[in-house]
Amino acid sequence: CLRENHKVTSVQHISDIANRNDPTHRKRKECMCNPCSKDRNNLKCTKPFKCAQLAKDMMECILPKWNPNTTIQSFNPDLTSDQITTNEKAIKKNELVLFDPKIPSPSSVEEGFRIFTCPEPQSKTPAEQDPPVSVELHHPVSAYIAGTH
Repeated sequence: CLRENHKVTSVQHISDIANRNDPTHRKRKECMCNPCSKDRNNLKCTKPFKCAQLAKDMMECILPKWNPNTTIQSFNPDLTSDQITTNEKAIKKNELVLFDPKIPSPSSVEEGFRIFTCPEPQSKTPAEQDPPVSVELHHPVSAYIAGTH
């Protein structure tokens, strides 16, 4: 029914059905809440409550990584002010410090690049390119493109 009548094609659609909130909803076939009534009248769904329950069950099977209802805490690599203070004291005492994973951004694009080369040129002779070689075909060649010749 979810596929045929509700036209479910995505996880988000399943999630929308599973997360319906209507205070008048009743867990029975004859439920008259707005979402169930719409499903019965517009989608020809005979058991809207069962479809909603199936959608909830399906959402529980989706791993948190792929579940749109999962709240993931954002990763913040910055050290706390206490950790920074502790590191500053440790540096003065020549002790171990906590690694700061934040990579500082350069003030300009030019500052972000470093090129290590020899200061002297390797050769003073300019680069040369050989002249093109002409190739004569002594026999016909058939080429097939996209199944034709």
